[in-house]
Amino acid sequence: MPRDVTYIIVLLGTFAVLALASLLFIGEGIRGDALDPSQYALLHNRLNKLAHLEGGIVMLGDSSLGNSVDETLFSSLTGQPAHNLALTGSFGYAGSYNLLRRAYKNHGVRVFLIMNTLEMMQRDIAQTGEVLTRPPGERSGYETLQLGLHNYGIETLWRIIKRRINKPAAAYFSFENDYIPQRTGADSQKWTAKPWVLEKSAIKPGKTLYLRKILAYCKAHDLVCLFAHGPYWEDVCKTSRSYIEDVASIFRHENAILINPQPFCLAAKKLGDTPDHINPRLKEKSTKWYAELVKPYLANGP
Repeated sequence: MPRDVTYIIVLLGTFAVLALASLLFIGEGIRGDALDPSQYALLHNRLNKLAHLEGGIVMLGDSSLGNSVDETLFSSLTGQPAHNLALTGSFGYAGSYNLLRRAYKNHGVRVFLIMNTLEMMQRDIAQTGEVLTRPPGERSGYETLQLGLHNYGIETLWRIIKRRINKPAAAYFSFENDYIPQRTGADSQKWTAKPWVLEKSAIKPGKTLYLRKILAYCKAHDLVCLFAHGPYWEDVCKTSRSYIEDVASIFRHENAILINPQPFCLAAKKLGDTPDHINPRLKEKSTKWYAELVKPYLANGP
């Protein structure tokens, strides 16, 4: 092989290695908080819904909301258009804060219901979820590059390949009743083996950061912003009374309206594939529960 060709091959190879190393280094900022590919599909769906909002009530939160509330029925029960933009726990209060701002600024929405799992106060701040939901104009070029790597990086690409080998892409990129389908089968309720305790000591000290941001924004713009716990396994509710009371006191201290300080605690047979996902057959019933709790706050308006 001619020396010049060898030189070019070595040069290109070296450049490729350095480029890959640089990309991995840049992407390290959010690599530890990688999302499941189906969550990107869900985010795309929610941002598309957000772009076509026309007033009414916007519901924000995680999978406990996505599995518990049917937006069509909720609209019928409350007499106002309802839009369920539930994401997952990986987006946390930070993701809800950004979507709330976008819904008000771009579409004039003035009523919000923010529902999350009872466990939310024990989880870390969703840094990746915050960047992913932030209005595009608020992202730096560096963050945009990070997002590109995070969306299409090696880890996520390998995850997609493995999942497509194991089952068709349509199985996790399609939705049932406007949300990611729950797992089914004998292993879907392994979590029922033994109750645990949600400890007060596990509440993250900085978890109120984005809760406070939401409340400050709602106050500044005179919005109706309601908070709710999603359903939870009754056996853990019983072992975690102190935790539930402590979380309720946090909301009171922040002057946040928590419409159900005591969550809907249900038997395992009424739940689905996690202790905070209601059984899909009961989604209509749970929608009615939450609609009844929200209606009193709609009478006076913002």
